Amino acid sequence: MNDADEEKEYVVDKIISQRITRDKQIEYLVTWKGYPESEATWETAENVNDLAAMDEFEQALKAATGSEHTRARKDYIMRKWTKPRVQQFIRSLSVPSITHVDINELSNILKRHNVNGELLITLTKQVVMDMGIPAPVAEWLIKQLDDLFSSESHYKL
Repeated sequence: MNDADEEKEYVVDKIISQRITRDKQIEYLVTWKGYPESEATWETAENVNDLAAMDEFEQALKAATGSEHTRARKDYIMRKWTKPRVQQFIRSLSVPSITHVDINELSNILKRHNVNGELLITLTKQVVMDMGIPAPVAEWLIKQLDDLFSSESHYKL
C-alpha cells in the first residue's frame, strides 16, 4: 500500500436513507463524492449529525411526509365530499372584503356547477373564472383550496 491510498479523503455527497439497528441505534446510508451509490455505507448518527447533508436529508423527509399527507387529504376529499360538503366548506371561509363577493353567492355558483370533491381537487384559477367568478376571487379561492389540501391545514375533514 502506498501513501496515496492511505490518505484518500471521503467526502459525504448525500444521505439517502436511515434505519434503526437491532440495538436501537439510528444509522444513515451515506453516498460519497466521486464514488458510485453502490459504495454507499451505513454511518452512525454521531458521524453525520453536524453535516449539511443531514439537514438536507431531514428537509427531504419532512417534504415527503407532507406531500403524502396532502395526497391523502386530496384523496379523501375526492372520494367522500359531496356537493353539500363542498358548500359547507365554502361557507366556512371568510372572504376578504376587497374581493366584493358574498360567500353564499360563491357557494351557489359552485353548487350550480355541480362541484363535488372529485371536481374540487381539480379546480384551477381558469376553471373557476370560466364559472363566472372574477379573477381576484378565483385566485383567493384557489389559495383556500391549496390550504385545505395542505398537510398544514387545520380544517377537519
